[in-house]
Amino acid sequence: MSLSVACFDVFLELSNSVRFTGCNVFEQEFRIPPTGKTYITGGLVIVFCIMSITSIYRFADTLENLTLAILTFGLSIQAIVKLSMITLNIKTVRTVPVLASEFVANFENNPGVCEIFRWYIDICNRFRKYIFLMYVGTVIGATVCSLIVTAATNSKALPFGAVLPLIDYESDLGYAMNYCYFTVLTVYGAYGLFASDYLILTCMTIACAQVDTIAVTCEDLSQYLEIFGAENDEEVTDLMKTIIKTHQMHIRFMKLLHRRFSLHSFVIIVSSMICIAIASFVLIKAFWINGILMIVLFFWQLVTVFSAGGVYMARVEDVQMKINTTSWHLLPVRKQKMFLCIIQNFQFIAEPSALSLFSLNFQTLVKVNNLENNLIFSPHSNYISYFSVLENCLSILDAPFQLLGLTCNGRRHDTQVKGLTNQGHYQHYRH
Repeated sequence: MSLSVACFDVFLELSNSVRFTGCNVFEQEFRIPPTGKTYITGGLVIVFCIMSITSIYRFADTLENLTLAILTFGLSIQAIVKLSMITLNIKTVRTVPVLASEFVANFENNPGVCEIFRWYIDICNRFRKYIFLMYVGTVIGATVCSLIVTAATNSKALPFGAVLPLIDYESDLGYAMNYCYFTVLTVYGAYGLFASDYLILTCMTIACAQVDTIAVTCEDLSQYLEIFGAENDEEVTDLMKTIIKTHQMHIRFMKLLHRRFSLHSFVIIVSSMICIAIASFVLIKAFWINGILMIVLFFWQLVTVFSAGGVYMARVEDVQMKINTTSWHLLPVRKQKMFLCIIQNFQFIAEPSALSLFSLNFQTLVKVNNLENNLIFSPHSNYISYFSVLENCLSILDAPFQLLGLTCNGRRHDTQVKGLTNQGHYQHYRH
């Protein structure tokens, strides 16, 4: 099996795992969405959103139930965004594995690049099942815990803080209907959360491999110059073309990821921060055991989004140093100027961001965590009451806007990659 096929199979395996939901957008042998299964999944998500909204009005007089309904609404918003991210623009999403495999196909004769991609592809395949089990365990745990609480307290506890509209949720029939719906929803939810988040992790893993490929192409140039010098102008030119082409393909891939997943990242950050705060307060007030699982779920999503960008930027910074140490001083003066343009252009690689508002890196993750702690363990928490819960839950809505001033280096990061300053040299070496 060629390496480009192995790269595409990483995405294909993910697509096959969610075939029953109708979100198998990378399908080759069967019909791609939208299918009947896609509409069933969409219907479940729409009903989930409607029931969370109606529950907010239904439980408006009971603050504890109201906050749980708001948390469920946050989950429903995430479900809508995740489903729309996959299905509304299938052509764009299907382009992601195509670009990834085409990138690898250009370097299948380069042992150094092949070794890098094998290592990253192995990471994707190795951790897929562990991430999937984490999501499945969380959502199933919420369902099972509700049954345990129901049996222990002789009450009608539900996994989430919402009920189906137009039915008596306190009756035995209403409880059974709600519980059956949530059981089905948790199965779809586990696969949906896994598929959308793992897709982003896979894409960013491939992006890291592409960045490391740029370093390999620069090392190839250095080795050639140190052994043979710059006498063979044609060979040196080809090596420099390879560096430029590699960088261009990577920028194209990253722009596609930003266009496709930026809104998803923004919604995940905002909704997860709000839901973590709500789940924490309800856990403190009423010892809502499912709140622990919900906090784990939402915090994992935050870690996933920020860590993916953080690891990518760490690789970029490392490769920037390797490019700077390339033996470009052995080049002729004219090509030295060209390579300086390459170095300068790589300095402007765009940092992953959520709608250009939140920089996706480790610094922002730390600031988000500190902001959450300040809001949850504020002075109001010394006398936890229903009103302090509401006040703090509403104050979390300001958190995303506070973060706008807390991006890395105190500035908003441009998601568009700037071109080389010396366009004349750059255009000369383009294919």
